[in-house]
Amino acid sequence: TEVPVYATRLPPAARMQYELRRGALRGSGQLVWLPGEATYGLSLEGSAFGALLIGQSSSGGFDAAGIAPLRFLDRRRGRDEQAANFQRERSLITFSGPDVQVALQPGTQDRLSWMLQLPAIIEAAPARFVPGTHITLFVVGARGEASVWTFDVEARETITLPAGTLA
Repeated sequence: TEVPVYATRLPPAARMQYELRRGALRGSGQLVWLPGEATYGLSLEGSAFGALLIGQSSSGGFDAAGIAPLRFLDRRRGRDEQAANFQRERSLITFSGPDVQVALQPGTQDRLSWMLQLPAIIEAAPARFVPGTHITLFVVGARGEASVWTFDVEARETITLPAGTLA
């Protein structure tokens, strides 16, 4: 399936704190985005009761389609660490666990980088993404998963955060 490539406007460095909730379980999470001149680092960690529940990281660079991952690591409580390796020179994605290979398409994101790529697409052309339009991304996980994700634009909302109100 061919997925469109979009213009992007990437955000500046950021550190975001989250409250994690799953049923009665409560914990905390942190997303850290560190873009550089030619490379980036992105990490997401979530823990509860002092134990890591999820730890993901994405690193790579940038190209005409925005974020261009090179390596995605996924750690989950009770599971081995797994990785997706974006072999750009070979136009191939390989995995540390399953013996699977996926063709690397322009604009492909991992299961963490999409969180920054999606708003970067909207920020580059906000007037284009009116309610009823869609954004389609090819997204790869660390265990050999690869699929097309479609996001539906519904409506603009104003949200209030501890740092202020965003529209």
